Amino acid sequence: MKKIFIFLIVFHSSLDTPAQTEKFDIASFTAPLGWQRIEANGNLSFLDTATVNGLTSFCQITLYPCIESTRSANNNFKTAWQNLVTIPTKSKIKPVTQTDNTPDGWTLTTGTANISSGGLTYKTIVASITGFGKTMNVQVNTAGGNYAGSIEKFFNDLNLDSKGVVSSGNTNLNKNKNSENLNGNFSINDYEFVAPDKWQLQKNKEYISMINPQSGCTIKVLAPQPSSGNLEQDAEAVFNTMYSGWNYQNSGNKKFTLVTGFLPKGHEFFMKEASMSGYTAGGQYNLEEGSAIVVKTGNKIVIISVRHNSSMMGHDDCYRNYNTWARFFNTFGVRQFFQPESAEEDIPKRIIGLWNINATGVVAGEYVFAANGHYQFGGAIGTSTTTSDLYYKYIYNTAYSFEGDGTYSISGHVLTLNKSGSAAEQIPIRFEKVNFGGTGWTDRMWMLKTDSIGKNQVCYDKSKKD
Repeated sequence: MKKIFIFLIVFHSSLDTPAQTEKFDIASFTAPLGWQRIEANGNLSFLDTATVNGLTSFCQITLYPCIESTRSANNNFKTAWQNLVTIPTKSKIKPVTQTDNTPDGWTLTTGTANISSGGLTYKTIVASITGFGKTMNVQVNTAGGNYAGSIEKFFNDLNLDSKGVVSSGNTNLNKNKNSENLNGNFSINDYEFVAPDKWQLQKNKEYISMINPQSGCTIKVLAPQPSSGNLEQDAEAVFNTMYSGWNYQNSGNKKFTLVTGFLPKGHEFFMKEASMSGYTAGGQYNLEEGSAIVVKTGNKIVIISVRHNSSMMGHDDCYRNYNTWARFFNTFGVRQFFQPESAEEDIPKRIIGLWNINATGVVAGEYVFAANGHYQFGGAIGTSTTTSDLYYKYIYNTAYSFEGDGTYSISGHVLTLNKSGSAAEQIPIRFEKVNFGGTGWTDRMWMLKTDSIGKNQVCYDKSKKD
């Protein structure tokens, strides 16, 4: 603990840093070698995990965007500790703190404590750096292992630009949104994602593997591969390789599902998924829900193989729990590869219509979004007597006085529902195209909702009748 305080105190922004540095907001630094890089909610994290003799150790370093501040360093630290530790962990523990002034005008306040949350005990360190009308926070969470050297090196290499412009909470990774890394000059170390909770993670030069210890379900991400230039053909080839000699469990429009669209980070993807049955290399008969996904990255692709072991009860968690497969999918990206602005259809027009909630293939509810800016949400279709004809007239006749449950608006990929008599609800949304068994393409919409339990992703398929 004392050692950590000592090396944080020696931080100052005039230190010479290695030639290969990265930037985030007003900070420059050297990323820990071989650690997983994660960008989420405007923050940047580096994560390393290891399992030795059944014991798991980890270390995560997170940088938060700089904000303007005229408050004291002590008050800035108290706010940071409240927001980064007290509220998310519900822990009332008081940190051991220390404050130091750097030679070039920054004030560094650090606090450390051992936290127990969610069945896990770990050490957390919050470093709040204040000066020049701004403040920036860095947090370290660690348990087990020998990470002191990596943490020390990260902070010793960290520089802050006193003349840097505050980015109002947005990261600045020198992105050029209109450019693309067409040469595909990246490696497996440039992948970024949030791994499923409590899954076992393994990594080598060829692939990254994540395994659900309860069910044996796996997510495998391969090193960059050449592309044929046709994502659908690439996905089909990957799927056939995964299930050579296996059989489809279903037929007709349930035989397989094709999905194409853009990941939340902008990368174009194509996916084939199906229920399969066959024998493993060891001769065991298995039932699986398999997905082959190819992600476009310039002139190369990233292959993601997903195999849910439906022979085991534990595989259900992969679908029910957002913090497993769904979160991985929504956070996956390739660092330093930036997709040009998507050519997706205009979302305000795309959302107009009747959307059936898809719950394991059974229609259980519906949204109607009308062109006059009003919406309605209903329960099971069988309980409604006005769905089929009247709503279609409301959808396409903007002059019709359809009131519904309230009004809606869209900003980027965020849907705001203003229900009469209730507070506005903001919901992140994402669109795909889906094809069931080769029967034709239709729109699919995902809503990411948050309630008292946590995040939950809900799937809606657009009715082909409207």
